[in-house]
Amino acid sequence: MRVASGKSDSEGLIYAFVMDGKGGGQPLLNWADVARWSPESGMLWLHLDYTAPTARDWVKARSGVGEVVTEGLLAEDTRPRSVTSNGGLLVFLRGVN
Repeated sequence: MRVASGKSDSEGLIYAFVMDGKGGGQPLLNWADVARWSPESGMLWLHLDYTAPTARDWVKARSGVGEVVTEGLLAEDTRPRSVTSNGGLLVFLRGVN
């Protein structure tokens, strides 16, 4: 499932899923779907284009992640590493050029 990146209702949102913990999931199609998500729905997984203003704003204002995670997610250059924060784990991986 690929979300159209050119539409204002999904700008910066590449892929979005709610995982059910049993091997399945439900795609979310736009930011309104993401806004309706709650932890009781399942684990939220997002693939964002961090260069899109809407995605950057969501990470900063609505994601609920801490400052260290926000900075890491929005950094232009990162080194491979992992960071623990608020009971979670953020892993930075690099793609093969």
